Amino acid sequence: MHKTYLLLMGVLLACNTGKEKKPDAAVTADTVVKTAPAEGSTARTALDVLGTYRGILPCADCPGTETVITLNADSSFTRSMKYQGKPDVHNAYSTSGKWSWSDDSTIQLGPIKAGPNLYFVAENKLIQLDMAGKRITGKLADHYILVKQ
Repeated sequence: MHKTYLLLMGVLLACNTGKEKKPDAAVTADTVVKTAPAEGSTARTALDVLGTYRGILPCADCPGTETVITLNADSSFTRSMKYQGKPDVHNAYSTSGKWSWSDDSTIQLGPIKAGPNLYFVAENKLIQLDMAGKRITGKLADHYILVKQ
């Protein structure tokens, strides 16, 4: 009897090998554990910062500033800004130049002197920093984020 049972189990196991295993229905994208970054990795070494980022940043005298920043592999950048709710005449501004790493998690947009030019690099995001290079806090903090396209 044991030999028959073992033989039957062996046949069943052999039949299942080579078949694609279906994922457990309880496993979703939300429950997958992400691999931790390698020790010592930084935004500079672990993230692909190149690309185009968009968002609507807060504006003192308008509903918001549509902002687009493109970072290129040759360290060049373009930043265009358009103030919402303002007449189109003299409403859009564009700046270009060279970008560089200010530290291992922050980039600086070269020639910009009279305005924010430091951005914290996060995964698929640029977060505008204040003029002193600090994270903006308070209830508007989440509005200073540009998302990678």
